[in-house]
Amino acid sequence: MTLGAAPTVTTGDVSALERRLDVGGDTMDSAVTLFGLIQTDAPITRGSSGGALINKNGELIGITTAIATADVGAEGLGFAVPVNLALNIAEDLISDGKILHAFLGILGTQHFETADDGARVFSGVLIQELYGPGGELFAIGKAGALPSDVIKKINGKSVKTLDGLITVLRTKRAGDQVEIEIQRDSQIITLVFQLDLRPSDV
Repeated sequence: MTLGAAPTVTTGDVSALERRLDVGGDTMDSAVTLFGLIQTDAPITRGSSGGALINKNGELIGITTAIATADVGAEGLGFAVPVNLALNIAEDLISDGKILHAFLGILGTQHFETADDGARVFSGVLIQELYGPGGELFAIGKAGALPSDVIKKINGKSVKTLDGLITVLRTKRAGDQVEIEIQRDSQIITLVFQLDLRPSDV
């Protein structure tokens, strides 16, 4: 429903998954970055945020959240929060009155490997620094992670990019147990721990 008008339905295709988008604010410093979005070319007009994105079977797959428009103001691509993330947030608000954002407590950057043809390919997240409150480490550090380790998998799911890592974490809650596979030099090490609650000042 758009700005009080009668309900409408538009159609289109899902053109990409796990997209990121900077929204709000006139500068990058004031913008908020959204991760793990569903991208669709189904027209989403201004005022339609919060509507349902459904598949051809009538199943809810996302909640429409934002649009990207061209400089001339034409309607462009639409973006939706995946339904599993929306449900997690709703359940947190109902049960706890707040969102229990999961937190790793690392400073990370993109890790690359060199393919046989010489191309650089995404190959995980390099841990640059570990930190925590009061000089202590968060759970990943206490579990044995070290700077220069490369995060390769979470709960068996391959992690290729920093955006991908953030997207997976967005589907988790503080207190969830995770199994993270890291590469340390030529070794593959598995760490099991409970995710921390994201500090309010982060």
